Amino acid sequence: MPTTTSFTALGRVNGFPFCPNKVDVSGYDYWVTLGGYKKTDTGGPTQAQVDLSLKNAMQLFWNLDGWTGLLSFAGAGDPYREITSLSMKNGDYYTFYANELDGTQVNEPDFDPKDRVCYKSFEVEKMVEDPISGIFLGGAPVRMYNGATSDEDNFVGYGFGGWDKIISASLSYGYYYVEFSSYQNGTPGSSTQDDQASSYVEIPTNIVDITIPAVGHIDSFYYGAGRIPDDFDTYSWESLQFTQSSPNVFAFEIDSLDFYTYT
Repeated sequence: MPTTTSFTALGRVNGFPFCPNKVDVSGYDYWVTLGGYKKTDTGGPTQAQVDLSLKNAMQLFWNLDGWTGLLSFAGAGDPYREITSLSMKNGDYYTFYANELDGTQVNEPDFDPKDRVCYKSFEVEKMVEDPISGIFLGGAPVRMYNGATSDEDNFVGYGFGGWDKIISASLSYGYYYVEFSSYQNGTPGSSTQDDQASSYVEIPTNIVDITIPAVGHIDSFYYGAGRIPDDFDTYSWESLQFTQSSPNVFAFEIDSLDFYTYT
């Protein structure tokens, strides 16, 4: 696993260099904090779950380096292509975006953990075939509320959300998406969508005893008149493997999210 130099960031005394956005997740079909407390649980979150959600949010924001797994693609008459890793430390990526504390978006910023004191969100991407299929990694922490965000009694813990998914893959001309976030809707949202499914999952990492609770979501949909894809052939929420064999061939799987360690 990649290593980097230890540093101290004073920030906002909340674990981050900014105040995370507040999100009312009560209207979503699925939601789970990074501490594992989810919509279907009875009672409120324990203090241990809230503390773990903050710990995992800090881990994702400060220490996320990359992904190990498989993303493969072969279009009709096209050669087979695959990628099996993404690493910011090793420069093994396609593009890096970040939003600075004042909201300015920058491309190709410094991505070492100590440099993230200047950012409030980031996204790194790597394409298996540009712009057809790729993997996207990154995000921003949010404070999750089961109800109005003006009432702190509704606070249930920290997550990652919005357009900043923890990890996602766009596959086969954008016909298929697989994404993992802290909150998702799991039913079709418009007539242009073909197939959707969501589930609570645990994403493995390269650090022993650390997994990331999330909502997994798959989506296949129409893309222009007469261009309707088949649904996913197979998918497993337990092994985090997703495949399609026709009309284009692809596979996506997550072996681990990879984090920096410190010297």
